[in-house]
Amino acid sequence: PFVPHDPTSRVASAMPILMGSVPDQPAPPSFHLEATHQEPVAGGQSTDVMSADMQGTNVHFAHTASGRTIPGYVIDGQGYDANGQPQAAGSGSASMDWLMWPLDLQMMLATASSDATAAGTDTLEGRPVEVYTLDASGLTPVGVPPLVTAVTGTLWVDQETGALLKAELDYQATVGSGTGTGHIEVTVTQIGAVTVALP
Repeated sequence: PFVPHDPTSRVASAMPILMGSVPDQPAPPSFHLEATHQEPVAGGQSTDVMSADMQGTNVHFAHTASGRTIPGYVIDGQGYDANGQPQAAGSGSASMDWLMWPLDLQMMLATASSDATAAGTDTLEGRPVEVYTLDASGLTPVGVPPLVTAVTGTLWVDQETGALLKAELDYQATVGSGTGTGHIEVTVTQIGAVTVALP
């Protein structure tokens, strides 16, 4: 019978493993990712969308935020524009855009992971997954906005690699002098079936 992992460590590490930033726990070899973040801002919500193919450390993505879409590639750590032309490192480059987009989710999961509960197993993309639920409130806001104070939702974690394969989260955050609500969805598909190369 399946013995669940420690929910706190499993939830906290699921996104870093997917993004390939945990050296001793390799991510799936390749995958397609779709992520949507409806983030609370003063007067409402803004929407941030990431669509990406990832093979090892190489990525082809389109990131839409503030009504602007940034397409690009990251190959061996070097950013390239949509036409495959190299970009200088730093703000505005494809490599920086790719590195920055998951930080809100990573911080949220790390902060709320102590309130994670194992909720059984399932199958996604033909792979066994572990299901974890989050129901965290009264969190101490840390870092940069959104300053998250509560998180509820469900994560599906690949049993083999520990990588996040799906997430559906609702959260509450401090926005200016008030509060707002946000929603994040992440879906990973085409595991092992994606290739990435410059045009």
